[in-house]
Amino acid sequence: MTTYNPRRFAIASGLLAGLAILLLLQSISSINFKREPELSISLLPMNGLAREQFAFTEFAAKVTDPKETQAAAEYASGQARRALRSKPLAPKSHAILAMAEPDSSVRSEIISLAASLNRRDLALQGLWLNEKLSEGNFPATIEALDQILRVHPQHSEQFFPVLAEALEDQRTIPEFAQLLQGPLPWKTGFLRYAVRQRQLQPNLALLRMQIGFEGEPIDRSLIAGLVRQGLYSEAHGLYAHIIENPPVGSELTIGPWRSAYPPFDWYFVNDAGFRVQPSLNGETLDIAVRSGRGGVIIEKFIPAPTGAAQVRIKHRIAPLQQLRDVRLQANCAGSGTPYFDGRFKPGEVVFDLPQAP
Repeated sequence: MTTYNPRRFAIASGLLAGLAILLLLQSISSINFKREPELSISLLPMNGLAREQFAFTEFAAKVTDPKETQAAAEYASGQARRALRSKPLAPKSHAILAMAEPDSSVRSEIISLAASLNRRDLALQGLWLNEKLSEGNFPATIEALDQILRVHPQHSEQFFPVLAEALEDQRTIPEFAQLLQGPLPWKTGFLRYAVRQRQLQPNLALLRMQIGFEGEPIDRSLIAGLVRQGLYSEAHGLYAHIIENPPVGSELTIGPWRSAYPPFDWYFVNDAGFRVQPSLNGETLDIAVRSGRGGVIIEKFIPAPTGAAQVRIKHRIAPLQQLRDVRLQANCAGSGTPYFDGRFKPGEVVFDLPQAP
């Protein structure tokens, strides 16, 4: 027969009831601390998360200009310290105390130690990132950005410009090559962003020589961007590298009319009533031009011949009276004026091009 001590049972019941109330308050407080941190603190003064959120809210409310950061952090530092008493690893509290610290060496130490304990908090990782940027430590900057973007991919648009700023320095290319050669959740998004930044395109080309970008559209945009900047040698060098080392899964056309990477591959006009496309056998071109339409129908950049050159074209353009409007022109890149302009003749025509000026 089981016996029990009524007094001990009463004490145990009281402890369990107290614990239940404590857990209930903790539950309510945890639900409300982000929305109403002051209410959370009043319900459960030991709630470090609520105090941390309250401290961060106080800090954020005081910052209207980056110059006010330290003063705002000092204002909120009392709540931050109280939060740390209940939750010693509260990341935002460490961030506030670091921003409030006037001694730069002490501030750096706080940030370094706190960031090593928490790789997920955006405020703390942002401070760590700022430290590395101010030091000019590009490898650590790139590492910090990688950690932030892995954990907070929704903030990619805010951090891609910082990553791009690092890539502007040619010295960072080896670090980027090492980082981007593996699978990353933000890799393609960043490359799509970076290839649109004119100032990054030369360094992106150097980076592309070392690693694959896993996508013809990015390569195509990069080549076109370099051409628009007049960096023809860099663009052609990148084109040659890609053709010799095609991207994984690429299906480059083999034949005379490859058009994957204009302008070093062929450009074909493709408008309604004004279209050019390779024929089914891949050896000739089908041209369709509606009356009243005109302009460049095919175009390609080639390295300038060292001397005179000859171009031989066979065609079956009909009716013959249209030939007076069909011409072959040769331009130097960047020049709007052709140095050669020749009319087509029936059947086969041979054009003798002079040496490019």
